[in-house]
Amino acid sequence: MSDTSTSIVPNIADYPDRLSKATEIVDWLVSIRAIKPNKSDCVLSSAQGYAIDTGAKALTDEPEYLPFGLITNGLEVVTERTVFHTGENGLDSFVCPQCHEDILAEKWDFSGFSENGNSLLACPLCHNASDINNYEIEPQWGFSNLGFTFWNWADLNDDFIEEFEKRLGCEVKIVESHI
Repeated sequence: MSDTSTSIVPNIADYPDRLSKATEIVDWLVSIRAIKPNKSDCVLSSAQGYAIDTGAKALTDEPEYLPFGLITNGLEVVTERTVFHTGENGLDSFVCPQCHEDILAEKWDFSGFSENGNSLLACPLCHNASDINNYEIEPQWGFSNLGFTFWNWADLNDDFIEEFEKRLGCEVKIVESHI
């Protein structure tokens, strides 16, 4: 069996005061018993995460598919500039917000995002630079210095996503990954 993840990523490349916001979100999730308060080895990362708790059943329409019986079942909180990608799911399209052309087959590079903090990506066709989060990417990717990755959880319901957006104060991207 392989692992999957769902990442909730603010649609802001440089989320302000990300460390305190990460703590605030973790505290909220602990308060609703979605995650356990102590970190453990429950995520596929060198970092530790927060294991799933019984309150997670209210965050999905399919609680019977939550990973209570798996070792990899937790929340990983990312507070470094990260490209949240789809893993083995690949990319179908990468559309410029300026010229509306799919640049997937073109030569482009967003290494500047993770290497030097530049969130602008120049389109190789129209040569206009746009924030990387404004490109239409299918399946969805996210680019931010803050993100919340739920390992092997069932699909999160719309009410939970909306509450997450409210608490972050911005729209989010939902990035589904398969490893």
